[in-house]
Amino acid sequence: MQSYPILVSSCDDAFAVGLATMLKSVSINTHYHRIDTIVLDGGISEANKVKITKNFNNTNIKIEFITVNDAVFSGFKTTANITTSTYYRLLLPSILSADVGKVLYLDSDLIVECDVDELFSIRFQETIAAVPDMDKRAHFVSDQGGLKLYHELGIPATNRYFNAGVMLINLDKWRFSNASERIIHYLSANMEHVLWLDQDGLNAVLWNDWYELKPCYNVTTILYKVSSWEESVFNKPGFDELYLYPKILHYTHKKKPWHDNCNHPMKHRYWLYYNLLIW
Repeated sequence: MQSYPILVSSCDDAFAVGLATMLKSVSINTHYHRIDTIVLDGGISEANKVKITKNFNNTNIKIEFITVNDAVFSGFKTTANITTSTYYRLLLPSILSADVGKVLYLDSDLIVECDVDELFSIRFQETIAAVPDMDKRAHFVSDQGGLKLYHELGIPATNRYFNAGVMLINLDKWRFSNASERIIHYLSANMEHVLWLDQDGLNAVLWNDWYELKPCYNVTTILYKVSSWEESVFNKPGFDELYLYPKILHYTHKKKPWHDNCNHPMKHRYWLYYNLLIW
């Protein structure tokens, strides 16, 4: 049986520093004395693996790097900033042992400013738990940046489209429903309609099988780019609360805090944790 909370992230070398900073934020803000951390390795250099590991010796973060056979994703769409490693999470049921029933997946371009016990303690029956996308252009599957084939798939236009950067995953149910095979098949068959890579596949297949988390657990960059709450999907009190007190701050813009040209108003929160690393 699963003994400790298990955290999973996918990462390539360009995001290695972001991964280390994310893990530092988890380590500092979480009371668990042990968090087993699986890093799905998309080409992290040996030098950066050593740096990452050294930072978590004698801490509650226990890291294992796993090399993924990604042949199944040959020819799948990528972008200048997002590599094939984004698809690796789709293989988690076959990568992790059968006695692992629940994991928390976190992207490597975010920081966690709460105890992850808050998330692991959430009870849900669905395959995953996630936060709806905060961008008005992709809040619903029918939006311009939502799911292109929502109508053909029979998904109601008002169904929310979730951001996959923070996901609690019920692996037992994922395995039982063959979600990996279904998502990979959808992506392979509909690649010309895919906007947001594996996130589209997750939304297409799990549209009626996900639990909605509070928005504070995945506050994306769009919240800090709109001119006021009126341009957001929230009312003013909700917007103000999320703006000032995100529990998970997700730097979704292509300009990350570790880039010189990043102008995110909350990038100082990233540097708070980065400055605690030996890098």
